[in-house]
Amino acid sequence: MLDYTTHSDNHWHLWLALNFYFSDMRYQRFIAFLFVVFLILLGFHLNAMHLHFDQGADLKDWWVRKFDFTAEKNAPSIFSTALLFLAGVILLWLSQIQKRLTGAFKMWMGLGLVFLFLAADELLRIHEKLNGVFKDLEIAETITYVWTIPYAIAGIVLLLMISKPLLQLPRDTFVRFAVAGFIFVFGAMGLELLAGSLIANAEAGYQASWELAVLSTIEESLEMIGVILFIAALLRHKVKYMSQAAEQFL
Repeated sequence: MLDYTTHSDNHWHLWLALNFYFSDMRYQRFIAFLFVVFLILLGFHLNAMHLHFDQGADLKDWWVRKFDFTAEKNAPSIFSTALLFLAGVILLWLSQIQKRLTGAFKMWMGLGLVFLFLAADELLRIHEKLNGVFKDLEIAETITYVWTIPYAIAGIVLLLMISKPLLQLPRDTFVRFAVAGFIFVFGAMGLELLAGSLIANAEAGYQASWELAVLSTIEESLEMIGVILFIAALLRHKVKYMSQAAEQFL
């Protein structure tokens, strides 16, 4: 058995805090809090869009810029980054519990690293930079957001790699993972491709239309909702199936 007494104090305090805050009913309150924050940000975003389209406010105006779901380095983007980072940290935490419980922890750790990358991607807009890299390819003439291609390929490869341990999860956990994943991917890639198609086939100036703004709002909302539901599924799985093993960290 591993000797956990060799962990640093900071590492020990992290496990202690996670087990305290994400045990029993506490995690449900935390998920409710995340949904409340999302709804508040959504309300501010809709107000910002109203100011822009109905009142003529510029996209660079402070309120619009700070709460536009499609803008960078503002409240919604920071919240989205925080959600992805939190999902990554929880996955790495569960990987350590699973390692002690059965030794089969690679899926949890792998997914944790993927979500940490997605958090960095959300913050640094790595996927958007790929559009510039692939702009000279012939396919870029038909697909506006070319980044979806390598990301889709990577996603399929990852899914194939973790398919066996994923299917071995309890049915309720698997279903919750699948629902959260579908919502996130549909928002992040499905609606992104649709938006790109609208931009590519529309007249000049269409990017500032109400239709695209509504589509982008739904897209970003589904991404955040998907991650929140995934975090809820992770914490529920921990409470229902890993609590006894997690207590051994204390």
